[in-house]
Amino acid sequence: IGQPYIVMDAPPDKEKPQAFYDLSQYLANQGIHTPGIFKADTTLGYIVLEDFGDRLLSHIDTTEDKLNYYYHAVDI
Repeated sequence: IGQPYIVMDAPPDKEKPQAFYDLSQYLANQGIHTPGIFKADTTLGYIVLEDFGDRLLSHIDTTEDKLNYYYHAVDI
């Protein structure tokens, strides 16, 4: 199986896909790891993003492990 993607469907009359795109690019330019954007048509409201996976912080068992993830995120 190839790389998984997430397709964002954000109609511009209801969402702000251009703002999402701009912020994502800004953060990436600052060295913050954000989901990669492979394709985008913000006029239509579609963005194809890198899938970071399905491991959720809420599924981590211990408070200590959760704190380690938070500390790592802040360090990044």
